[in-house]
Amino acid sequence: MSMTDAEWLVDGLLRKVHRVRWSPRFGLIAPPLIPPLASWALQRQVALRLGEELADGLAELWEAGWQPVDLHRFAVRNLDRHSVGLLGDLAVEQLATYPRLRVDTTWWNQLDALGWTRWWTTGDGVIVARLAQEASGAVPPSETGRDDDVPTSHDHFEGLCRSVAAILGLFQRAPHVQAIGPPPGDYDAVLVDLNGGGARIGPGDKIVHRVGIDPPYERPKATLLSRIAAAHRCRSLWNEELGAATVAGSPSDLLIVQELYERLLHHALAAMRSPSVATGRPSRTKGFRASFLTAYSQRIGARLSGEPGPWPSGSRARSRSGLVVAESQPPGGSDPRGWTHGLVAADRVDLAWSKPVRQA
Repeated sequence: MSMTDAEWLVDGLLRKVHRVRWSPRFGLIAPPLIPPLASWALQRQVALRLGEELADGLAELWEAGWQPVDLHRFAVRNLDRHSVGLLGDLAVEQLATYPRLRVDTTWWNQLDALGWTRWWTTGDGVIVARLAQEASGAVPPSETGRDDDVPTSHDHFEGLCRSVAAILGLFQRAPHVQAIGPPPGDYDAVLVDLNGGGARIGPGDKIVHRVGIDPPYERPKATLLSRIAAAHRCRSLWNEELGAATVAGSPSDLLIVQELYERLLHHALAAMRSPSVATGRPSRTKGFRASFLTAYSQRIGARLSGEPGPWPSGSRARSRSGLVVAESQPPGGSDPRGWTHGLVAADRVDLAWSKPVRQA
């Protein structure tokens, strides 16, 4: 088979990308993606072509404003751990091709924090290196001085192709994920609106910051961040699929929002697990914890907006905009005990952003 045959095989693989699915129970679900290949040389040609496709897709994400941590959050929600690991290797390989000064320093820090480092030495790239690694951990033939053309096992090759197909499918979905880069809508209109609220954003100020919203209980965590942002002349837009929220505001306000969110979330989680709260089986249920964090987030929002409290039984507190920000009685489906404890914990915490949060 010639190089044209390798191109034909890759094109056939790309046409099957849309048929690849990831199931938490069964893993990657797809028909056979590629026929058995008789030589290492042909496998290598296919792997190099796949590497080019992945590099092109990843470069588009970097240019669109994605960061390594964004990519990781998106990947762990949609790929198996082997595919996530391959994507990390690709990120390391791709960023290394850019001039060092062109890449933001925080991106290198993100790679280190995620444990994404270069482990391969072959010049053919990580796809070929992974292809040459059998399950036993064998090193690539090019690094052992072998002259034979014995191919890697088909099962290993097929597994790698499935991971590549899954990553390419992820790249196809990525442009549809919002909350990447600048805030949604007209950029100038966002500046005017924020400045109208007293944000005082200058033309050269960085006004966008992304905050990770990790499971479990993402919705109440996102609510907490949104309430804090609104009380400090900022906007927060949560994207569940990405696992992060984009917060827009002035640099000084963003600093306060980030600091206060981290402190209050830490306090909420500590209060929820404190001996005075976490007693008995009900406190260990998802319903209890979700109700606790939801009530906590709403009550914090009410306090930051200047609403008085606590409220009489059955009452609903409204912000100045007329939106309901908290309730003394839990809505249907909530855990009453978790809701009550969440309100109490939120009433006890110190909301001064520059001071340590007082534990419940």
